[in-house]
Formats: sequence, structure tokens, C-alpha cells
Amino acid sequence: MSEETRIIEINGVKLEVDLRTAVRVDRLKVGDKVKLLIKGYGDSYTLCAGMVIGFEPFEQLPTIVVAYVSSDYSPDIKMLYYNASSKDAELVPAIDEDLLLSKTEVLERIDRQIAEKEGQITDLKQKRAYFLRHFGAYFEDVKED
Repeated sequence: MSEETRIIEINGVKLEVDLRTAVRVDRLKVGDKVKLLIKGYGDSYTLCAGMVIGFEPFEQLPTIVVAYVSSDYSPDIKMLYYNASSKDAELVPAIDEDLLLSKTEVLERIDRQIAEKEGQITDLKQKRAYFLRHFGAYFEDVKED
């Protein structure tokens, strides 16, 4: 092996890389799709789809701001502030078109959550009406004979 080559192991697969031609230059701009590897519990990691929404040019710690949706059942849009101090996340540009994220699936999750909250609102309104109907006498002054 020469000085121009290096062996890199990725998850048990050894690759010999020619350093003269191997170049990784990531250019990101607002609106670019990215993939995130987010550390979960223990040694688990989750692959998430994200979008670069901004850059914060701090002098000490320039930061990339990424909005992402996890692949679990939650429809939450989360934020990642990625910089040199980020320990539990990795970020790479999404150059291929694999579907980590389905628009229909995310919208269905959000619609389910909306329906659940609307059901809770209906239930609370019914409890309020019941309280006003049946507990009204409790709050009236007692008349002495």
C-alpha cells in the first residue's frame, strides 16, 4: 500500500481509497436536503430526513440549522443545531433519492394528531356543559328561612 492509498473500514467492509482522487467537499445551502444520523438510546441510531433552514455565522462556533422529521410515529418537526460540538448527530448531504420521508405518511400522522386533539376539545366542551347544567345549584347562595 502506497502513501496515496488508505484502507477504510465501514461496518466490517474494508475499502481501499486512493487519496489522490478521493475528495469530499460538502457544499450546503438553505433548502438542501440532508440525512441525519441521530443517536438514540444506548447504542442505537436513527436515520432521519432533514432540510437546511439556516446558517448561524457565530465566530466561535458556526452552526448549521436543520429541520428534520424522525422516522418514528411522531409527526414532530425537530430542530438540530449542527456544529463542531455536536456529539450525538452526524449530517451528510442527501445526494440520492431514497425515500426516508413520505409526504403522505407525515401528513397522515399530523391529521391523526389533529383528530385526537379535536376529540379532546369536544370531550372538554361536553364536560363543561355537564358541569354548568348539573352543578349550577352548588354555587348558589343558601337562603335562610
